[in-house]
Amino acid sequence: MCNTERDYFQEENYLKVLKELMVEGIIIISATDSINADLASQNKNIVYIDRAPQSDNENIIKSDHYAGAQKATNEIITDGRDPYLILSKTNYSPTRERTHGFIDTLKKKTNIKNPEKHVFRLNVSSNQYLEENTLLEEFLIEHSSDPQPLGIFAINDYIAFMVVKAAAKLHIAVPQKLSVIGFDDASIANIATPTITTIHQNTTLLAEQAVDILLQNIGQSTPTEPQKIIAPIAMVYRESFLKN
Repeated sequence: MCNTERDYFQEENYLKVLKELMVEGIIIISATDSINADLASQNKNIVYIDRAPQSDNENIIKSDHYAGAQKATNEIITDGRDPYLILSKTNYSPTRERTHGFIDTLKKKTNIKNPEKHVFRLNVSSNQYLEENTLLEEFLIEHSSDPQPLGIFAINDYIAFMVVKAAAKLHIAVPQKLSVIGFDDASIANIATPTITTIHQNTTLLAEQAVDILLQNIGQSTPTEPQKIIAPIAMVYRESFLKN
């Protein structure tokens, strides 16, 4: 197991080592949409988790990020909130899919003329979630005075944590004045105050299916047909957004 902490250069170094070791199979959760071409050509037994396809020859397993974003956004709209998506500064393929799901839902379900203006990008990455963020606080102050209560779809649970933490500092009531829905169902969502409603990814299923594909291919002279698997998501209701 190689933990790159989503660092591209560290990832490249690990992949070079794995290439030299001529490992029989690799499961990759990548910090980038591109991957070491030499490694991919040498080792066909690779399964990618949560990345956009780069060719027809890749095994890819991912959560339904688009559907999850649609579900979260629709809940916010149905609850009569003013919907906004808050992003980190990173732009991985799951982020893009979730963003598309949010914008497409606004286009279908609201009369908002410029849905892209309801996307707010922070100047930090998710691993800076414990830091106070002036840009986020200014955004919340600006919109908390609106007559329509604010509904935030956070791109992940760490950004959602930043939102509820900033709201507490600014004395903005959650979920009364501000509701928040995250994504991933990370452990931080269940220990935050208030606890965070989120889109659950079935990571156990993703891992099991990735291993199954590797085992099907290892030792085979001819690899099986590349598989593209999309795992379903589910809403987990907690305190930051109450179920209607």
